Amino acid sequence: MRGDSDVRRRLALLEHSQRWEPTRVRAFQFRKLQALVAHSYENVPYYRALMDRHGLRPERIRDAEDYRRLPVLSRAALRSAGRTLISSTAASSPLQRRQSSGSTGERVEFWQDRDFDRWCRAHQLRTYAWCGNWRLGEPFALVWGAPTYFETRSRRDRLDNALTNRIELNAFRLDDESLHRLLERLVRHRPTLISGYATALYLLARLARAQGVRLPGLRAVQPNAEPLNAVMRAEMEEAFGCEVFDKYGSRETNIIAHEGRDHAGLRIQAEHSYVEILDDTGQPCPSGTAGRVVVTTLNNRAMPLLRYDTGDLATPLATPATADCALPSMSQVIGRSQDLLCTPEGGLVHPQLFSNVLRQFPDVDWFQVVQHREDALLVRIVAHRAVDDSVTMQVAGLIRELAGFPFQVTFERLTQMPSSTTGKFRLCICDLPVNRQDRGFGALNALRQTDPG
Repeated sequence: MRGDSDVRRRLALLEHSQRWEPTRVRAFQFRKLQALVAHSYENVPYYRALMDRHGLRPERIRDAEDYRRLPVLSRAALRSAGRTLISSTAASSPLQRRQSSGSTGERVEFWQDRDFDRWCRAHQLRTYAWCGNWRLGEPFALVWGAPTYFETRSRRDRLDNALTNRIELNAFRLDDESLHRLLERLVRHRPTLISGYATALYLLARLARAQGVRLPGLRAVQPNAEPLNAVMRAEMEEAFGCEVFDKYGSRETNIIAHEGRDHAGLRIQAEHSYVEILDDTGQPCPSGTAGRVVVTTLNNRAMPLLRYDTGDLATPLATPATADCALPSMSQVIGRSQDLLCTPEGGLVHPQLFSNVLRQFPDVDWFQVVQHREDALLVRIVAHRAVDDSVTMQVAGLIRELAGFPFQVTFERLTQMPSSTTGKFRLCICDLPVNRQDRGFGALNALRQTDPG
């Protein structure tokens, strides 16, 4: 009805290209990358100056090693570059001004064109179809967003929702009363697929299980926007009685990877994103080794992001191609570099450690760990029953044992989760200076080897 044949054409290509041989996928992706680099050099002042400074020319970038000679684009560089990152050809296409949520404390502004938006919509529809074979028109629920998201929804958006059997629910508040209302709306709507913030879906799953509520017809849930840990996944699978599919992306890049139907990792959306997973020397990580996720957006020529450092951590995977998907794979995101906590000796403590500890105490509904000093941690807890001192002593002891450092651990008992300006919640918050956080990935990889989950 919208007559947007451009999205349909892109979706048809994506449904075909996901079954190509891996070599064909890589060749297609690298051709798009080379064309984007040439466009950026010719039309984007920031990249022309950068490549000239480093003696690079687009025609000399013939493989991945050549491309790594281009410096990584940090969030700080993105902010300072400003409009010098916008292409001189961008005026010919309507642009959308966007901002990241600022959940890391580093809010950035960027611009995206209509072509990028159409590719994003096509990728979104393809990955929705991976979730329990959902099809457009089947009941869908989105649990998402801060108030500003809903304030900007147009009359056309609301009409789209009505015509496509879709509801959008506000995940800004997650107190008991709000969660009960959200669950009631889901029961009435009877969705086939639910997508939303991982924390919100996890808390809704706990509430549904506690009340014995089932959602007939639900085939899949798609948590995203926050790292999904093993405890959250297990709770959703148990309470909702369906498959869980992790999704990874960001405001700057949109979708990057999505869990495949075989649940053997996240399939990188290679037609949309060129992904590098790098160690602390800037070299590619081998399969199964954690590193920093660096992404190039292949479809936004208005403001190309070449080798953009997301700040996220993941591992490349050697997942074999299947009959219906030959796209490359990566692990789910295992945290942000800003979420890694530190010891005074220079070690790193991964957020999964705290999930492993707190999941042993079923009365704890939600927690958050904050580090203001290298030798001390604050653990915030929301529990549906009183958590006494014997429990907090056990938690503190396990944290010290597994982290290998005698942290001073204090606890803050909350009656409900704090408000979030974005609707998202970080498991760990490191408030130490950046240079104290960036200490390599040795401790992180050691932790993953002992607990791959």
